Amino acid sequence: SSATSTASSTASLSSAKASHDGGGSGGGKRKEAKPKLPPLSSFAVVLFPFQATTDREITIARGDVLYIKEKRGEWSKGMDTRGNRGWVPANYLGAATDADRDDHRAAIKALKAQQKREKLEQKKNAQRRKEARRALHSMNLTGDTILLGAINAAGDAAAHDDNGDNDA
Repeated sequence: SSATSTASSTASLSSAKASHDGGGSGGGKRKEAKPKLPPLSSFAVVLFPFQATTDREITIARGDVLYIKEKRGEWSKGMDTRGNRGWVPANYLGAATDADRDDHRAAIKALKAQQKREKLEQKKNAQRRKEARRALHSMNLTGDTILLGAINAAGDAAAHDDNGDNDA
């Protein structure tokens, strides 16, 4: 009886712990999945400079790191750290190290963050221009109303003066 109660308590504790750790059906703590890194073979270091001659190619400099998306015969399609994409001669490329891959990923992350900041700034500027146009339009309408009122008042005064001058 005592052994059964101890086994039951131990089983309850194990079940509660599994539920808390993300196991079981409870909504407990979950482990965060690490982002999967592209294989090192997907990166290359530029060994020789290459000047693009078409809009489908990219210009590369010695030491640049490329993320290689596709290979076709003697050509590789890649993306440099500035976000430029295009074809380069495969024999101009060498093996990348883990540090090269990390540097490329950090540069692309920084580039995306900069692009996001620029896009947000463009939206803010567009909103400011829109508000300025509204304010200007509103001032125009108010100005037109004041101007029309002044013209009407001047016309009324002139008509009144004309009537008054005729009496003299």
